[in-house]
Amino acid sequence: MMLSYIRKETYGETLGEVRDNYKDPFFKVKRGEPGAIKMNEKTVFVPNISCVYCVESIKRELGEIDGVKKVLINLPLHEVYIKWSSPATWEVIEAKLREIDYPVRQSVNC
Repeated sequence: MMLSYIRKETYGETLGEVRDNYKDPFFKVKRGEPGAIKMNEKTVFVPNISCVYCVESIKRELGEIDGVKKVLINLPLHEVYIKWSSPATWEVIEAKLREIDYPVRQSVNC
C-alpha cells in the first residue's frame, strides 16, 4: 500500500507529506512531541538460559505482558533485550522472569 505513495511523480507528494496527511494518529505524533509513546529498553544478563526451549519460554511469557513490544535473546551470551512501553514496567517484567525461573543477574545496559 505505502509503496504506491513513494512515487512523487505519480501522486505529487513526498513520503513526508504522505505521513503528515495520513489519517492514522500514530503517524501524526512525531518523536519527542507531547502524546508520543515513551519506549523503554533494557538488556540484561540471565544465566539460566541454556537452550532453545528457554528462549521460547521467555519470549512467550514476556510477550503476554501488556506493553512489551519486543524480546530478543542472545543464547550464547545469555542476554535478553526487552523493549516496552506503558502499562508494562521493569518491575513487572523482572518479576515475571523470576516467576518462570529466569532471574536477572545484572543489567548489561539501562
